Amino acid sequence: MALAFNGSSDRFVATTAVATLPVTFAAWVRSSVANAGVVCAVNDYSAQFMYHLGQITNGIVQALANSGGTSGAANATQSFTTNAWHHVAYVFESTSLRHAYLNGGNKGSNTTSISTSGLDTTTIGGIYRTTSPLSFNGQIAEAAIWSAVLTDAEIAQLAVGLSPLLIGQRRSSLVVYQDMIRPINRPGTGPPFTATGSPAAAAHPRIIYPTSQLRLTQRPHRFVSPYRGDTAIADGSRLLAGAASLAGAELGTTVPFGEVVT
Repeated sequence: MALAFNGSSDRFVATTAVATLPVTFAAWVRSSVANAGVVCAVNDYSAQFMYHLGQITNGIVQALANSGGTSGAANATQSFTTNAWHHVAYVFESTSLRHAYLNGGNKGSNTTSISTSGLDTTTIGGIYRTTSPLSFNGQIAEAAIWSAVLTDAEIAQLAVGLSPLLIGQRRSSLVVYQDMIRPINRPGTGPPFTATGSPAAAAHPRIIYPTSQLRLTQRPHRFVSPYRGDTAIADGSRLLAGAASLAGAELGTTVPFGEVVT
């Protein structure tokens, strides 16, 4: 199940997981309105104009930095379509460079110099602050925050359905991950969140999750027999890359007697 936010009082709130740049936000979203609002944010709770956030405004995916009323927004080059799942990503490289993505591409950038400080609150499904807190109007799934700049290729991998947990080179910088499958804080990477309001359950988009059966850093378990070990590991790597063969010979190895070849 994903979670649906009502656009007024629903949001997930935690202490900040990343107080300085760089930072990348990513999530799957679905809304029936063009002005869906703030998907996720890192901000100063006591100051209205000190934050960076990802939002959808008039059908445009925006990565917005704002400080003291001065703002700079990167706009994705393709409009958001209502009543459908989309992958959105917001990358803040520095105080003077930010990017917005829609569906793994459609990248737009902005270079306005904006300095933020005092960031102490992280919100999924809105922005939480003393003045004018906001809630996203729609459904969110697979929300993640990295204390790093994800590359165009990594954003594209997320957009084809890979879980944030499968962006292997970025595991050490994954500071928040909420798959938005009930209960809250599942799987619970990062600070614990508290639900404000009552986000409702909704259908979850299709996602590719890691499994405990195949460990790419170890010899494979018996369930992959009669594959040879190096073959199974190679096939697992191809699976993550979207080009897997689940049966048959690979790497020019000799096929053991009785193995099915496709």
